[in-house]
Amino acid sequence: MAERGVYFSLEALLAFLVLVLLILSTSPSRGEDLRELYLAQKQHDLLLVWLQTCGCDLDGMEQDFRRVFPGMEGTFSFDMQSRVIGGGAEPDKPGRRALRESVMVAAPSGKAAELSLVLYLD
Repeated sequence: MAERGVYFSLEALLAFLVLVLLILSTSPSRGEDLRELYLAQKQHDLLLVWLQTCGCDLDGMEQDFRRVFPGMEGTFSFDMQSRVIGGGAEPDKPGRRALRESVMVAAPSGKAAELSLVLYLD
């Protein structure tokens, strides 16, 4: 009787070892890069904050942009005024990828104005 228990334990140990080796030998699949989605969500949230505060002060908006997107290049504009952030953002550069979002808002002048935010990814 004692021999059967020893054999069972060795078989269970061997099966467990094979299972562990099988799990360790498989490499995890690499998911898609979600960086662009993350940046788009932050971009959208920043536009919402700007709409809620309704200040539309370009200096304050630039500080917010630098705080939310440190080290990134971009542009934002409101009511025909725009700012370029980062070292020489070149929107016309061929192959340049960018995320752009804009909303229409009532300007202080009473007319509709566009509030837009562009992030350059490359």
